[in-house]
Amino acid sequence: MFTRSSNLFISCIMLIVIGAVQQVIAVEMEAGTWTQKADMPTARAIAGSAVVDGKIYVVGGAHVAWGANAVVEEYNPETDTWTRRADMPTSRQGVVAAAVDGIIYAIGGNSGLDAGDKDLSTVEAYDPATDTWSKKAEMPTARNVSAIAVVDRIIYVIGGIFGTPEDYQTGEDVAVLSTVEAYDPATDTWTTKAEMPTARGYYHAACVVDGRIYVFGGATKYGDLSEDFSCVPTVEVYDPATDTWTQVSDMPWARHGHTASVVDGKVYIIGGLDDEVVKLFLEGKIELDKVLELFSTVDVYNPATDMWTTAPALPNGRKGPTAAVVEGKIYIIGGYWGPEGTKLSTVEEYAPDLRDFSNVFFMSLQSGLNMISLPLEPRTPYTARSFAESLSATVVIKLDEARQRFVGFTLDAPDDGFAVEGGKGYIVNMPGSRVVAFTGTAWANQPPVEASPSLAPTDGAWAFVVSGRFEDDSQTSEVSEDFGSFYLVTVRNTRTNAVATDVVRSRYFAAAFADLNRQNVVQTGDRLEVQVRNKAGEMVSDTVSYTVTADAILKAYLPLTLKNSEIPLKSLWNIPTKTGLLQNYPNPFNPETWIPYQIRESEEVVIRIYNSAGRLVRTLDLGQREAGFYLGRSRAAYWDGKNDSREPVSSGLYFYQLQAGDFSATRKMVIVK
Repeated sequence: MFTRSSNLFISCIMLIVIGAVQQVIAVEMEAGTWTQKADMPTARAIAGSAVVDGKIYVVGGAHVAWGANAVVEEYNPETDTWTRRADMPTSRQGVVAAAVDGIIYAIGGNSGLDAGDKDLSTVEAYDPATDTWSKKAEMPTARNVSAIAVVDRIIYVIGGIFGTPEDYQTGEDVAVLSTVEAYDPATDTWTTKAEMPTARGYYHAACVVDGRIYVFGGATKYGDLSEDFSCVPTVEVYDPATDTWTQVSDMPWARHGHTASVVDGKVYIIGGLDDEVVKLFLEGKIELDKVLELFSTVDVYNPATDMWTTAPALPNGRKGPTAAVVEGKIYIIGGYWGPEGTKLSTVEEYAPDLRDFSNVFFMSLQSGLNMISLPLEPRTPYTARSFAESLSATVVIKLDEARQRFVGFTLDAPDDGFAVEGGKGYIVNMPGSRVVAFTGTAWANQPPVEASPSLAPTDGAWAFVVSGRFEDDSQTSEVSEDFGSFYLVTVRNTRTNAVATDVVRSRYFAAAFADLNRQNVVQTGDRLEVQVRNKAGEMVSDTVSYTVTADAILKAYLPLTLKNSEIPLKSLWNIPTKTGLLQNYPNPFNPETWIPYQIRESEEVVIRIYNSAGRLVRTLDLGQREAGFYLGRSRAAYWDGKNDSREPVSSGLYFYQLQAGDFSATRKMVIVK
């Protein structure tokens, strides 16, 4: 811990369905979105906060190294603006705050090094309506960085730490408290309650669900990073009605410096850290990325099920922020960042997706080809890969409606493929019959689900994918990692003359055939011809034939590995059929771009860049270049957007000209700044 001495075809979709929609408990990442909001004017950590009439009031906190402040700032989520309000009478860090009947109570804290480093029992009340402060009865036990909660208009202050100035200087003898004291604003009186079973302080967090107070994590020992730590994952619940404590499931990991906020009956534990992790970083045993990852963690606790899930990570990880909830959205404000404990002014809003994703829909899929759509919206959107993996499907095919062609995906693809969306149909091939359970929430404005008729197995397939990868097994040629973005694979069925195509990406392609009337597009014994064409439509490989086997029909795809020794692609990988200048990328650009080209013979290559007035602004003398393709960033010509004097050129239209021997070609490009 940081102490003073350390710092998803068409709308009519056919489905095969059995069963019904049922409720299940889904333990997975929750959906939700983070949004950056206006920074708080005063950067600070371990401040108090409370909400009155939809506005968040942040009070006190540490704004410099162990220096307390009295600043009060009001945040209006509706306008995303901050307003300075009257300062607290007493400057303090580690202060906690709560609102009852429109009045904010700032309780306890520490005066800071510049004011004697004293732990306080001070209670001051702020009325936002009049922008004034008043003093209230002191808390019986002076303390710092405690936890606070309100039940039935009674304020409960729980745990914390207490030490003398000398204790803080040495880091020794600082007491970690289990004390619970209740304040009644109506009578301005304090009452001692049953002690918390686990004494803790130093950034533990508390919240209220159904009239009971839940206390999460915290540290059971105050000390330096060189000390042994006892940061805990413990969660204990206090029932004010019976003045008793019980224990529930621990947090997924021990931490302190987090916040606890309640939305729709669930508790969101955001930020914080176990400083043992910081210690490991300082000792060089883990990377900084791991520390920052933990600073951003969001865990979600459901008291109704006593189970934990996760939520999208906090964009800017931190420890010691304050948090508030307004209209179902959580605001994380300020805090410390990084091992050095930098104070933050950052404000981030989390909007939990409160839709019910705990429905399950059972779908019976037959062995072979099936046409399906997503019956429920999943919490985490599917990609072609995750969809295939969840179904154990060998192939996923969709219709690209804009281009009126089918797009295929197989699990040997180098990426996750296309997005799988609601209201669209997908063809999947199953190696065996199975019942699949989909979990999620009901789609909005989607067409009704219909049942799909069963089809008897045949010696053909009404959907089929030819997928493959290009490999170079020669001793003298090297295939660029950027190979593919300029080439098209065509696959022709010589029996039907039907053609499927796909653009090569990262040396991979997946050309798909399909017939929505469910007539066979391939049969066992069909001969498929594979060719490779360049961007201009020129064939740059010899034609290679493959025969469709019974096994391929069962899988609904033919996997190919195209090697240089098997398919004559020498002209594709080594020597172009002609010299050419291709379009630069990115375009428009700022400030840099790459200019791809290809040359049929070894030549001296020069690229000249002209402005819109025809004036030469830059010459790229590339020297002697061997015949080949210069397409990827590692081989294409590079221009940094500067003239020959190395000065940045202005925005506008430019022309670039390739001169390679007797060949010359010119293209346009645009700089946008």
